[in-house]
Amino acid sequence: MRSQVLPTYTEMLLGRVYEVCDLNLPPIYGDATPLTQTSESSPHIRRCYFMPNESETNFADLLTSMTVSVPVKRLPSNPSKKVTTQEPKFQSVFSDRFQERCSFILDLSYLLYYGHFRGNEQPWVDTQWVADVVLKLLSSGHEVFIAVDGRPVRKQINASYKANRIHTYNIKENMPPLLFNLNMCRRVHIHYNPCLEADDIIFSLNSRMSGQKVIVSSDNDMLQCLGSDTVIDTGKVIIDALSYLDYFKEKFQGVPIQKLPMYRSITGDASDNMRPPVSRFPHALAAKFVKELEFDYWDTKFPERGLIVETVSKLETENKVSKTEMAWLNKLLDETLPKQKELTPEEEAMIPSDLLPSSETSSSYDKWKLNYELMRLHAYTMDEISYEPDMHYEELPVGLVTQFNKILRADAQYEPLPLEWRTDE
Repeated sequence: MRSQVLPTYTEMLLGRVYEVCDLNLPPIYGDATPLTQTSESSPHIRRCYFMPNESETNFADLLTSMTVSVPVKRLPSNPSKKVTTQEPKFQSVFSDRFQERCSFILDLSYLLYYGHFRGNEQPWVDTQWVADVVLKLLSSGHEVFIAVDGRPVRKQINASYKANRIHTYNIKENMPPLLFNLNMCRRVHIHYNPCLEADDIIFSLNSRMSGQKVIVSSDNDMLQCLGSDTVIDTGKVIIDALSYLDYFKEKFQGVPIQKLPMYRSITGDASDNMRPPVSRFPHALAAKFVKELEFDYWDTKFPERGLIVETVSKLETENKVSKTEMAWLNKLLDETLPKQKELTPEEEAMIPSDLLPSSETSSSYDKWKLNYELMRLHAYTMDEISYEPDMHYEELPVGLVTQFNKILRADAQYEPLPLEWRTDE
């Protein structure tokens, strides 16, 4: 009789190989004994072949009677076919979490970038994605505010601001026809200033507007907008003032929202090419110092030096910092200009002009103040963020024409929300 193979406990399949990891299988009654062969590719796996007694025909009972104390090693499944429990993206837009009508503030550049790379960089996919988001929000009765990026005024303060970003995608290519069509809606409000970034426009809208607001952006600068009536949808999670510390407990060391720009001005921001004023400054020490520093958050100016020195002295007097940490803080407060190596004429001739070191130097304390000025968002008046961006008609693909017709019908389903604006400066 030829060899028969018993593959599993519950199935009776003849002629198949059952691979197990060093299982001590019990002897099969009768004169049948297991035969083993070692796989050359996997020495730790045995292929067990069994020759049951000819008189034994009920193999199912035989398999049921076998007991194995070692679990069977299963082959790994295909990772691409695994069932994931990841939460859907943009829950504030595509779920029913916000059933009551409220105001959504959209970072247009972020949505266009997300749609462009989400759609494998195909033409018009960025515009299609923004149209899908706006259609969903208007169909749910929400008011939509769109912040359009202008020329960043921060580049005039620091030329290296965001200089590390290499753009391979022209974000403004399809923006004029998109804004032209959205501007026809009553419940879509477009805000723009040629000299301001979308971050400042969103911060201004959030500061001036009353009622529940949802900001759709993944920029960490938007965390300054969090409050009792403001939440942020990063695309992955929805963050409010209570869950902020849970999501950023390790990244921002438990620093309160109001003091976050001060903390980041010390630790730097690699995404915006903003280096820390003191290289490798300990983040834990920065958090300890910022939590102890008491200053007026609503005053956008950098705190007085006397207040900062007083806080450092208090930390030292109360033995809250070690000598090493005091040395770091003294470096941060240092106002002496760093010395630069003087180059000989021969050395200057060998270095390209664009790579020559800058003659302008600043102390670590001045760099800290500059970082804070770049980190801190500013609230502008409604007139200052209500310029008209570049908008013009352009023939669109058929799919987008259909989508914009749906947007206009959705916009007509609800009356605009009665908005209340704060006029206090």
